[in-house]
Amino acid sequence: MEDPPELPERDPGTDTARNRIAKRWALWLLRALRRLPERRIALAARALEAVGYLTGFFDEIETALDEPRPLDDLRRAVKAEADRDGTHVHHIVEKTSAEQDGYPQSMINSDDNLVRIPRYRHEEISAWYQRRNPRYDWQSPRNFLRGRSWEERFLMGLEQLREKGLLK
Repeated sequence: MEDPPELPERDPGTDTARNRIAKRWALWLLRALRRLPERRIALAARALEAVGYLTGFFDEIETALDEPRPLDDLRRAVKAEADRDGTHVHHIVEKTSAEQDGYPQSMINSDDNLVRIPRYRHEEISAWYQRRNPRYDWQSPRNFLRGRSWEERFLMGLEQLREKGLLK
């Protein structure tokens, strides 16, 4: 098991820096959750909660530890959990490339294409779409999807939700 990320003793002074620390810890806890007994994870989460400057990020840390859920549950959560802090609405078919290829907003923003997922894991997926990837001839997935069908885009989106441990 990797060591936990550094937790500075002093408040780094900005919300951006606090968020970066909270995100690193949330994702470390998520990986640790897969390897360590639950009790130790709960203790680590409480220790983070006790760090005063991370108090405002506890919802993001907590939701990052969500268990995988069926697709229908993630879709229903868009409305049912609209006020759940620490989550974002995510487009299964990546929004930017779909817009650039002229797909209508009615498809892009349809209930079938929207799910509610933890904020930090949403940010991971968004970053993945922008990074060059050897699986796609060193193009970013976003560039690779240009000109592709809705079905191909949808399947890639589901694959990412599975890989990030969000979709059962």
